[in-house]
Amino acid sequence: MIQRDFLQPWLRAVALACPLLVLTSCATALQRPTVKKTVAPKAPARHSRAHQKEITTELAQLGVERTPVAISQPTSEPARQPTPAPVIPTAPKKVAKTREPAAAPLSGGEIKSKLQHKVPTLAGNTSPKENLIQMDELETSDVQLSKPSETPLIFDIPVTYNERVRRWIRYFQTEGRGSFRIWLERSSRYLPLIQYELTRAGLPLDLSYVAMIESGFVSHASSHAGAIGLWQFISATGERYGLRADWWIDERRDFYKSTKSAIRYMQDLFKQFDSWYLVAASYNMGENGVRRLIQRRGTNNFWELADMDALPAETRDYVPKIIAATLISKAPALYGFRDLNYQMPLSYESISVPGGTDLINLANYLGVSEKYLKDLNPELIKGFIPRSVRSHRIRIPKGSMTTVAQYVRQQGLEAAN
Repeated sequence: MIQRDFLQPWLRAVALACPLLVLTSCATALQRPTVKKTVAPKAPARHSRAHQKEITTELAQLGVERTPVAISQPTSEPARQPTPAPVIPTAPKKVAKTREPAAAPLSGGEIKSKLQHKVPTLAGNTSPKENLIQMDELETSDVQLSKPSETPLIFDIPVTYNERVRRWIRYFQTEGRGSFRIWLERSSRYLPLIQYELTRAGLPLDLSYVAMIESGFVSHASSHAGAIGLWQFISATGERYGLRADWWIDERRDFYKSTKSAIRYMQDLFKQFDSWYLVAASYNMGENGVRRLIQRRGTNNFWELADMDALPAETRDYVPKIIAATLISKAPALYGFRDLNYQMPLSYESISVPGGTDLINLANYLGVSEKYLKDLNPELIKGFIPRSVRSHRIRIPKGSMTTVAQYVRQQGLEAAN
């Protein structure tokens, strides 16, 4: 009994004190700093040097410059310090390749305004780096001209460069410089039309320079032998290829009809000789004479025939002239021809008018010069269409079709009254 009575108060005190001890121990444990988690080497592993190097490499591949993040060494302080956040770039400082934002589409008026500021006139001296000059604003369409220094030196006929060719290049650079400069400036007026027809016929475009040597691109040119026009047809050859010649009209002077006839003639010559040099020689002296020389000398090589003096002097020089003219025309600045004032390409419409139409009266009605209208219709020798002719097709300035039709109606009413 004594032992039980003695132990009961003590046991009662222990029972009351135990819950308090448990709560005190838990509170102490919650307040105690965890040193291991602060100094453990695994804590900064997410920002270790290897990991940082890997991030830097990936950002470098994207062209982004990354600010390095310093990683502090663990300290012996028991208190936990806040870990600095890594510096992550929000936007790249430099990008290897950037693209300009797409420009808003321009209206038709804005485009036309920009072209007028950027496109120089033919008469100006433009930079070789400028784009091709679009000629659609200069009374024509589907025609492009470039500065001579931009023209690629591409030839579609054989080009032989020898002493004969060099001699004519020197001549055009010196004694014949003035005339050749005029030929160059006039060439832009006719070359687009001639080369377009050559392309349609499948012939070399460089054959267009035959007309330069024949006439200097003058539609009313004539020779002592009676050859007339841009392509210098004599009467017999012109008639053979459909060119009419009469007291009031001579179609050898018509730049379009004579070009078509010249192309057909050169096609026939190439079928006979299979050589563009012999085609040119035959165009100059006649195919029959060339054929006889080939049979007599036993060679169909133009240069061999020239060295034998078998060809007439004019024909011996004819092919070298064409080659020299082609070389200079494709790179005039290279040969000393600069600041050329190229003429505008031909631009016109066609309309059928009755006999009795006079070009001078029509020019006055349209408000253009007589020369301008006659230059468009060089085949009309007298400048008018005889009344005996029912109708004839003429060329008129582009955009004047309605006005000319009104003029024709007015003339018809006056004739009726």
